[in-house]
Amino acid sequence: MPTIFLDTNVFMDAQYFRAAGAQAFLRTCKFAGFDIAVPEVVLDEVRGNFQKGLSAALVSLTKSERQVARFVTLESSEVSLDEEVEGFNAFLEDLLKDIGVDVLPYPDATTKDLVLGGYSNKKPFKESGEGHKDYLIWKSIVERVDPADGPHYFVTSNTSDFAQDKTKETFVLHAELQSDLPDEVSVLGFTGRQSLLECHVLPRLDGWKPWSDSKVDIDVENFAESVIGKELPYKTMYGLEGLPFSNEVTITMYGNPENLDVHYARIGDQYMVRIRGDSECLFDGYMDKWEYFSEHSETMSGSDWNDHVVSVETDAVVEFEIMATYDPASGELGGATLKVLNEIEDDIYQ
Repeated sequence: MPTIFLDTNVFMDAQYFRAAGAQAFLRTCKFAGFDIAVPEVVLDEVRGNFQKGLSAALVSLTKSERQVARFVTLESSEVSLDEEVEGFNAFLEDLLKDIGVDVLPYPDATTKDLVLGGYSNKKPFKESGEGHKDYLIWKSIVERVDPADGPHYFVTSNTSDFAQDKTKETFVLHAELQSDLPDEVSVLGFTGRQSLLECHVLPRLDGWKPWSDSKVDIDVENFAESVIGKELPYKTMYGLEGLPFSNEVTITMYGNPENLDVHYARIGDQYMVRIRGDSECLFDGYMDKWEYFSEHSETMSGSDWNDHVVSVETDAVVEFEIMATYDPASGELGGATLKVLNEIEDDIYQ
């Protein structure tokens, strides 16, 4: 049976799979006949990162509340770190059981393997010697791979430690890691959930069908507007295709969603809904003064930021994709996640 292996960053990017939309990815993969396997070391990292991140957020919240309390009276917003962590750990355990995720035990690796690996200058270790957790993750996968099964997929955005070559959505496993596998086994790398879903999971189902075929009467346009209204304002990214400046650009205003193209895929009694469209947005950022005054001063507003840089502002079209779930029992769309399709990510082009 084909198997999908998930790295720690997949859980982080999916906001720990707490939303129904993110969980729909897991359920779709299982429904399409894939095994989902997660190394136990990944789950330990996920739990640790949740506690660490929540603790830092609560410290920031407390500081912010103290500042606000100088001006207005605030109701107490006490959050128990221990209770929230305990609740998350229970949620994670229930989710894994409900989905049917295979938890891979720690590999048969010794502390000596870890020490020597740090000096080997071999992937997934870094030149600095760091990479012990990545090593344990990879060895867990190697011990789980069965040549009789397949194909096998590894989803991780950590291409610097696992990849030989990469594109925006896929990567080729590094040769030093491929050598750990039997000759007849290959592992296909994906940098995110969506591209794997589109390329390999949904084709095993009936594929995407036009939303009009669903015979469901629901205001998709209003739903899309509410999602982009929540996700796009003040979203910061490295750059956007067609935008003449980059290296941190921010959406300050957004327009109504247009050119909507809506499809669905049936998963049991649930629907996965894909909404693609575009929105004209206002961006601000920075540009070198020489470039601004020589090429863009007549078409783009700008103001001095310092001796070398101009603060600039212009509009551009954001192409987006919303993934959501539709529950016939409630008659509602929910669990939405949004992806900017024409976003430029800095590390992709290094």
